[in-house]
Amino acid sequence: MSLFIIKPSGELEETTNKELAIDLNNVLLVISHVQKRIFTWMGAKAKPQSKFACARETSRVRMEIGYRITNLEESETTPDFLDAIDEACKITSSKQKYTKPPSTITTDEKEKDEQLKVEKATQKLTKKKQASETSSTKPSLVQKRKALIDIKQILISLLTLPAVQGFTRDYIIFNNKLYIAPDGATEVNSDSVVNLADGSFIADEYVPRLYLENGEIVAIELWTKS
Repeated sequence: MSLFIIKPSGELEETTNKELAIDLNNVLLVISHVQKRIFTWMGAKAKPQSKFACARETSRVRMEIGYRITNLEESETTPDFLDAIDEACKITSSKQKYTKPPSTITTDEKEKDEQLKVEKATQKLTKKKQASETSSTKPSLVQKRKALIDIKQILISLLTLPAVQGFTRDYIIFNNKLYIAPDGATEVNSDSVVNLADGSFIADEYVPRLYLENGEIVAIELWTKS
């Protein structure tokens, strides 16, 4: 089975019912063996407990099969995700090719169409210029890359510490982000970031361990009982 609904209790409910699964109250975990990806999908009305449980289960599944993770909100549903749902539900695609009818556009309509294309191109260039003028206030790709390099150094430093006896590390909090970082991990990437909705989360299943440098907390590990 490759399609699971994550319950607030943390239980995984297997299903092959697409209509039942894609519901605003649900959190889904979908495994696509065709795409070799793990999808998580957060319904707009899903409970925070389900979202946190999904992050935990995603970490476990990834360690077992090694597929890349794609985290999606309800508003970010993608064709790849829907294909994964169909794969799990064993739904065969019935896409049909569409043949355009012969063109009946007049010369005047063509001129108007060309003028419209020019106007749209001009608007696009204007928006691009405005975006470049304000991009200095947003994190650059170099800054994002540096953050991943920094957390890699932290993970390497944590390897020198003894493990928490009887516990396994699932996550690490760094730069106000939650990463999937199992015990022994030496690097993470953008797919390791866990996307959680705004609100509070009770992590009563986890024991935190703080990592400090120069008197400041730079990382928090979350450990769960083995």
